Amino acid sequence: MKRFFSVLACLVLLLFCAAVGAVFFLPASYLTQPLEQLSQGRVLALNSQGSLWHGRTRLALRSGGQTELARAALLPGELQWQIAVKDWFPLALEVRFSGETLVPQAFALQPGWGGLRLTPGTISLPAEVLEAAGAPFNSLKPGGMLFLSWTEASFQSGQWRAEAFLEWLDARSVLSRVAPLGSYRVQWSVQQSQGQMELSSQSGPLFLSGKGQWNNGRWQMSGVARAEPAQREALAPLMTWLGQPQTDGSVQWSMGQK
Repeated sequence: MKRFFSVLACLVLLLFCAAVGAVFFLPASYLTQPLEQLSQGRVLALNSQGSLWHGRTRLALRSGGQTELARAALLPGELQWQIAVKDWFPLALEVRFSGETLVPQAFALQPGWGGLRLTPGTISLPAEVLEAAGAPFNSLKPGGMLFLSWTEASFQSGQWRAEAFLEWLDARSVLSRVAPLGSYRVQWSVQQSQGQMELSSQSGPLFLSGKGQWNNGRWQMSGVARAEPAQREALAPLMTWLGQPQTDGSVQWSMGQK
């Protein structure tokens, strides 16, 4: 009887290892397809290769109203991932993301029984991807580079808790012949389903400042825009697009999702 239970235990262990191995060696599409579904088709995974355990893909962004793949904004470089087992009993996994161009600072996603943890990281994107978000960026047609970085973030009981920073460097727009317009930074603090945003200028002839809120995936921000005196005439079309000019030459602007 003792030998029987020993053999049974070995069989159960072998079946468990085979099941885990089968799951991890599923095609990479088993990870990328849920990403497209969760984003409601706004994030596309193209030419996925490898396995669920270790793979890579190209990402593209498109607005919710667009269905044509040709109108999606392709992100530079590949996104690579690798799943590592940190502990078997209880099972603890870590998904590591990297990419020389897209992810200059690699990060890891650590799921747990009560939620997940995101280690600090940075993502680099061309500013043109903002057009995929629709208005007002599709009219602005931005240029330059975006760097999204965050400190350690966590998701517990359906709520996010994080501190993130979005930098727009060498900012440009088809609405102005002045280039670059400057460099800007948005600080974003998220608590539960709400967040606070603050915009500040780092350099450039177009000064922007503002504050806003993020609530359940929708955002609103308002602030002030000012142009350097020497560039005021050249920046006039963009300033008018932002809002109604004031007597002191500044513009009160407001944008977001209603």
